[in-house]
Amino acid sequence: MKKENDLQEIAHAIVETFNAQSRANFNEVIHFEDYHGFQIFSLPNKLIDSVLSNFDYQPDNLEIEVVKVVSNLRDQIHYHEGSSAFIHILGASHGFENPKNAFAYQDGLWIAVHDGEERLIPPKTVHGFTVEEDGVLFFLSVQYPPIVTEVKDDYHPAKDLL
Repeated sequence: MKKENDLQEIAHAIVETFNAQSRANFNEVIHFEDYHGFQIFSLPNKLIDSVLSNFDYQPDNLEIEVVKVVSNLRDQIHYHEGSSAFIHILGASHGFENPKNAFAYQDGLWIAVHDGEERLIPPKTVHGFTVEEDGVLFFLSVQYPPIVTEVKDDYHPAKDLL
């Protein structure tokens, strides 16, 4: 599907930006906010605009975030009714900490994740991310349409679907 390929290409363009710059350039503007236990940082508009200039998307059609997981979120398995997400696991190769004791939930199993891994999460796909003791996980999430807008939150606990 073209939309899903676009999400992957946009994620790769953002990752190239991370690779080209030191994370120190982002440290001054990074401020994570809590969202269902996940720590979310929306990328600066300037960075998003520069990447999206090569694609047929407006910034309000997408949500592009860095997500940080530092606690056990096994109870936050969820799905998005109408949004797709493309996930790129971040680590030392991108200027972030490598995933440590980090897992993604897919197909009914918790699977260890590693720097550079990618996952496409279509609508209605049950998924989750967690870390165990002393764990950390950073990932880039490119979502279409945005999961959270002024009028809706497309986050649904998996128990609603199962």
